[in-house]
Amino acid sequence: MFYLNPNWTDFDIYIQLQINLATGALGGLVQNIQLPENITNERFSWVSGQCGSLGPADNGSTICSTLVDAELETGFVRAREDYSDFNCKSILEGIYAFDYRIVGNTGLCSSPFSTIKACQRQGSPLRDNSVFEQTFGYCPNFQDVSILEDPNIVFGKANIWRCYGRWTDRNNNIWAAIAYDTNQLRFKYRCLTTRIDQQNPTDLYYWGMSTDADCKVVHSYQTAPIRLELRPAFDPETQLAELQPGCKLPTNFSGAWFYPSEYQTTVVINSTHIFMKRKRAEFVYDYIYFVCRQQQESRYLMSVVTLGKCETDFMCFDFMPRHHNIIRFRMGRPFPLLPRERESMGDSYMQRLYREACQWSSFTLNYIEWTYEYFIQDPPVPINCPIQGKFKFIQRGQEQEKYDTKIPGGMTPRPWLQVLCYNYWQSNIQACLQDPKTLQLDVQKCWRLDFAGQPISEYNVVDNYITCVGFWMEDTKSFLITHDKQDPVTNNFRCWVYKRVGFRNYLMSRGRGNQCSKIQTAESSLPEEGASLLLELTEDELQFDVCPMSWDDGRNPYASQDVLDVYEVGNAGEEQTRWN
Repeated sequence: MFYLNPNWTDFDIYIQLQINLATGALGGLVQNIQLPENITNERFSWVSGQCGSLGPADNGSTICSTLVDAELETGFVRAREDYSDFNCKSILEGIYAFDYRIVGNTGLCSSPFSTIKACQRQGSPLRDNSVFEQTFGYCPNFQDVSILEDPNIVFGKANIWRCYGRWTDRNNNIWAAIAYDTNQLRFKYRCLTTRIDQQNPTDLYYWGMSTDADCKVVHSYQTAPIRLELRPAFDPETQLAELQPGCKLPTNFSGAWFYPSEYQTTVVINSTHIFMKRKRAEFVYDYIYFVCRQQQESRYLMSVVTLGKCETDFMCFDFMPRHHNIIRFRMGRPFPLLPRERESMGDSYMQRLYREACQWSSFTLNYIEWTYEYFIQDPPVPINCPIQGKFKFIQRGQEQEKYDTKIPGGMTPRPWLQVLCYNYWQSNIQACLQDPKTLQLDVQKCWRLDFAGQPISEYNVVDNYITCVGFWMEDTKSFLITHDKQDPVTNNFRCWVYKRVGFRNYLMSRGRGNQCSKIQTAESSLPEEGASLLLELTEDELQFDVCPMSWDDGRNPYASQDVLDVYEVGNAGEEQTRWN
């Protein structure tokens, strides 16, 4: 390593490097370096050339042309007054637990007390953004002489590392320079290395760490003297206490759910927690925990903690009672945890926080257009469809969004019997008494019959089976959620806006995804209207179909579907009789 005099200026640094290293001759041998145009205050790098004889016709440029496959050297500035803050966010951000392995020792130390805490506060005037804490946990049977001699590694003590810089080499290795506040130059500076393409399904991050300021010994994180295996963790000082529940969610909320607003998010709910696994990128996930802390009527104050993140927030949920396979809710804006205020206020802090987070104004950022968010049970339990009967339909919208003829399950072992249908083609969608929970959709159905009055072609096989899983009315619009196992686009779920426009006519507008748009209506059919397809239904029940028509606009989704209204023959003033 080459250390700089703290009294040197940038120009002095450049000149001294040229004199002492670039052209310093010893016995006819020259050690050459390639100097950068700009030298930073904290760290500088140069490429060390190979030693060779200096001929009479050679000059500095001739010798420096050999610096093609040379190794990278790194230097550090010793003067504290010349140091400028470098944000650690580009190196490390968050809270991690880690296992470490040291060269010369065959073991891997997995201690629950090994943690890294890199929590930056944006705009902080303090040094929060330029340092991070690292604590090495103790393993009883893990002894290494070189580590025990290192004054920076004291088991159970938090080491404060100051960030100096970050850079990437031509092999896509990420390097970082850090320093510790000690007078022993051998252990003051360290190098870290990792790669940007090391993501794996277990969310492990591998870092290599040097034992001194010599970065050349850290070729990769697999061969570094100290090898760290990082995984996201909770902060034991501040976050674990916020994961303790103080209330319970409704019992019928428990289970696995699908969140249409974040279709790549898995939701699991139990009696006290809501867990979300949100996909950010390939092999990169956020693990978010919502913990019930306080509850009054339909409003629940939840503490929000993300695994590996420093922040702890509080958020209020307004849940509606569950109906069918649907949980509808409103989500308030987050309120950050203020540790100092909580310590000074004690139990009254949570009471004040509930009044702030759960007031009605905190739920709505847009007071004009807002709708309820909702979870869908996954897998769902089929329910009776709100539209039942036998209909023919017309499709309107983009051609690629329309239903077409297909044979579920693939072709049969032998060719289908080809029957001429002439002009007896007709579309069909039905939900009859034998299966009122499924909309059976045929784009083309041949209505030619045999002598017994039965269809005689392969087109009597249903093309699409659409299962109804929930419906309700909101803002005078009726919504229907369906489940189709053959739909590869939207995680099998679709949202529809439906309406009855006549005694025998209905409209069903399908959303572009698994969630309906705010501007979508039952007449929408195009993407600019928030829809992907429009079905115009007209009743088409024949005499022997046994497929009575039924209709429910979702005004009361909590009504029991086992109740049937039967009207007796009598005077106009007599009341109806209800049968259960």
